[in-house]
Amino acid sequence: MTAPVGSDSFTSEESDKSEKTLQEIQASVLAEEEFKDFSLTKSYSVNELYKSSIATTKTRGDSMTEPDLRVLCYRKKVAGLGDNKFQKTNQNACERLGLYFMDIQKFNLPSKRVFVVLAGPGFESHNQEGHVSGATGKMIVRATEHFTTLVNPTQTEIENAYREYLREIMREENL
Repeated sequence: MTAPVGSDSFTSEESDKSEKTLQEIQASVLAEEEFKDFSLTKSYSVNELYKSSIATTKTRGDSMTEPDLRVLCYRKKVAGLGDNKFQKTNQNACERLGLYFMDIQKFNLPSKRVFVVLAGPGFESHNQEGHVSGATGKMIVRATEHFTTLVNPTQTEIENAYREYLREIMREENL
């Protein structure tokens, strides 16, 4: 959905802060010598990926996909995608993650190459058994099955998981 010109942003302060924190952690980890062969690209063209010309902007330019964590490249080849989803409630189905699932397959990469952080009250459990209600609970189940997924992680958990994610890419690419 495209908002009318002059509309307020769909992004909340909390969501923006969550995304910026994740990007800072990513930048810090990628700056480590061990990960020198990784780089980031801002976006990718769905039209190029799918050999189409249908997806355009209103001015007929190419409609680009810009993951929150950019496009991860290893030795200049696309190696993964990453996103941050912050939810205040349990009613959003996080549809963008479904798009990344389709796109990572088109890149001929395993779905675990999509690194996802699900953060915010909408992803918190409502009882001691760890149940999460609504669409966000369903998204946790699906995302943890298919993606490299963290749910309401600490900064240290993100740093450690992102390092392991990069190491797994290096192992797979160097077979």
